[in-house]
Amino acid sequence: MTYFADLTRYAYGGTTDSDDLNVGWLAAGRPFPTSPPTRVLVAALLQCCRQPVRLYRGFHQCEFCDHGLEMPTISFERRRIHLGNGEIRVVGHDHCWYAAPTLVAHYVATHHYAPPAVFGEAVVEAARRLPTIDATSFSALADMSPAQRFGFCLDMLGTANAAAAHPWGQRTLAFLVAAAPAISPERWNDMRPQLDALLDATVLPADPTTRPPTGLHDATRSAMQMLFLARFPASVEEETLELAATVVEALLGSPGDFSENLSRLTRRCN
Repeated sequence: MTYFADLTRYAYGGTTDSDDLNVGWLAAGRPFPTSPPTRVLVAALLQCCRQPVRLYRGFHQCEFCDHGLEMPTISFERRRIHLGNGEIRVVGHDHCWYAAPTLVAHYVATHHYAPPAVFGEAVVEAARRLPTIDATSFSALADMSPAQRFGFCLDMLGTANAAAAHPWGQRTLAFLVAAAPAISPERWNDMRPQLDALLDATVLPADPTTRPPTGLHDATRSAMQMLFLARFPASVEEETLELAATVVEALLGSPGDFSENLSRLTRRCN
């Protein structure tokens, strides 16, 4: 992990024109303040880490732990969150923006790193505003098979695309539907043309003014990841559960009436 002292100007990746301030960029051999964290702060950090920004293809690992070659993860309230390949951004009551690697949740929960108080307050406030799937709906998703979860997410994306009427979203949804049979491992090789077309379809337009709403893009990307996990039957159950919840949460923050979708999901618990 690249080290930056807390509250210095953000410069990860060579960025020099940002006014954001660094928090939680820790490294071995560099001392950091410690204090036992509150459950509220840990929960808020994990909630924010479910919707990271500036995602990278690779990932960083905690330099204070031995994770082998696997991406670091953390579990909380039946949810598993991948860490190390993105950032969270929050704004404080001082109107400053703070940038932290998603590993900050691990640093706080496991190593008792004590971030600046203004950052902790901003994280708690940001998490309070983020849409979160409720426990009943999450239990309903847990009771579904991977194929059923994927089908439900396609229904949610259909509702979102009807509301947004965005060409990118409608196009990628069509490719997701065409590739849906690949959620069954035995169909994976048969669906190669549809899967290749899906990868091409999910590339964002180069022109920022024609890009889809963030929630729609995040939900579509997570649905695509669910589909591609069909290659790994041993891990698909747990992984698709988290991804399905991510789809729902991403779309809850988008325009659209999802009441019927969520009512149908909730009825599965009763």
